[in-house]
Amino acid sequence: MCLFVYLCVPRERVSVGFTPQGKGKVAMKVLGYIVCVAAMMLLTAGDALACKCAKTFAPGDTAPYAAVFAGRVAKIDERIKDRVIHFEIESVWKGDILAETPIYVGRTSCDLDFEKNTRYLVYAVNHTEDARLRTHACTRTQRIEIAAADLRALGTPAPPAAAHEDTDAARLEAWTLDKVERAPAPARPLSLSRVVLGHHRKLDRVAFLFADSREELPGYTVEYAAPPFTADGSGAVIPVEGTAFLRVRLRSAQAHTDAGKIKVLNAVRRARKPMIEELRRTSDFEGQIEYIIGLREPQRRFRVFTLTQPARLVIDIEH
Repeated sequence: MCLFVYLCVPRERVSVGFTPQGKGKVAMKVLGYIVCVAAMMLLTAGDALACKCAKTFAPGDTAPYAAVFAGRVAKIDERIKDRVIHFEIESVWKGDILAETPIYVGRTSCDLDFEKNTRYLVYAVNHTEDARLRTHACTRTQRIEIAAADLRALGTPAPPAAAHEDTDAARLEAWTLDKVERAPAPARPLSLSRVVLGHHRKLDRVAFLFADSREELPGYTVEYAAPPFTADGSGAVIPVEGTAFLRVRLRSAQAHTDAGKIKVLNAVRRARKPMIEELRRTSDFEGQIEYIIGLREPQRRFRVFTLTQPARLVIDIEH
């Protein structure tokens, strides 16, 4: 920096007059100043553009995150606005994480670089607009080999959710094309806190999470239906992309607070999954929520099961 100041700041007055030669010297001098200023701006750009994190978190603190897991980077998709990091999941501490899970990373100074075939401990958040799992430099995401403090604080992990696909198949509901229904519903409406989409090599998954409930779930009906789909209350026709449509109706449930504030913002999800094309909420009215799952292909078998702590309704759709 001192060298730039020495070169850029004039050390004496030079009288060049108004001859063509003098004008040329003035132009060169101005150009020199411009180059020097640009160089100094480049030198300080790193500090100016550095990521500023509003808050730091302690090792093992999972509260701010939608998912915490460890895994190996299997593939990286480079896109214009972001990158998609595909992980082969090894261990899970939080979240409904399948054995193969994508994480989205942006291209700013607050985003991280990942390397293929490298193992990471990932703390992921849900993006407010599309609810995809994302991570950035202000999380505690790091390589496994330097994550000893976090691993100790996190404790014993669980296997990825897709482990049920092979090892626990006998304990799951059967695959079907027919309506699946659970009639009982709690007396008070349960608050839907999040809807998670995922995929595995054999299935796509939709999970409805009720974070305020450890075990209790609303009543539900899951069945194939035909358009048009209409909103309860207004009767407005709601278009849904897809070839076949799976309707999920939750009874004694709501996607908003008692004060009327929407809790689950992503009413429409362009899923980009192998089988799921779109997920759209068509109703949140008088204690009932309805979602339509638009599939890319004709009707495929599905299965429905529940999980606890927190309470979750999970729907798998066969590829």
